[in-house]
Amino acid sequence: RVDISAITISDVQFKIAQDKIADSSLLGNIHLILNDYNCAGDIFPPGSFDLVYFLESFCYAENPVDMLNTVFKLLKPGGILYMKDFFLIDDLRIEKKEVYNAIVKKINAFYATNLTYEHNNINSFSRILQKSPFEVNFIRKPLYKTDNYSFYKAYQGMNDLGSEAND
Repeated sequence: RVDISAITISDVQFKIAQDKIADSSLLGNIHLILNDYNCAGDIFPPGSFDLVYFLESFCYAENPVDMLNTVFKLLKPGGILYMKDFFLIDDLRIEKKEVYNAIVKKINAFYATNLTYEHNNINSFSRILQKSPFEVNFIRKPLYKTDNYSFYKAYQGMNDLGSEAND
């Protein structure tokens, strides 16, 4: 038997998830919570979970270091943290710092993310993990190759997110 607790701050995502769960055989196994996951330490008691999973969502943590410490407390002994997320690209920051900073600022404002160089590039995040109470078993950059502007290009024109002219 699998029991899942899922937190979303989005009313729309919450409603969609409720409908999908009601139409599935998982009714009663998935518990939805409409709240900010930054409050997870206040919602759940310590040792609540075998696994905590962040899918492209850790970048929304108000304080990534505090979030890691909270997650560690919420896990049972031997519990697992699995994370797949967005990280900033170092090469773009070095090559075109002004463009890089403008893009990050727009992404943070539009998506309410907390992308910062000190927490959300792979090298800095690796150092934070090494200092955290977690035993790091595996961390890597994506296997696929991208150029330095892939994220920029993906959002270019979308609410002028990637437009250098609108800084």
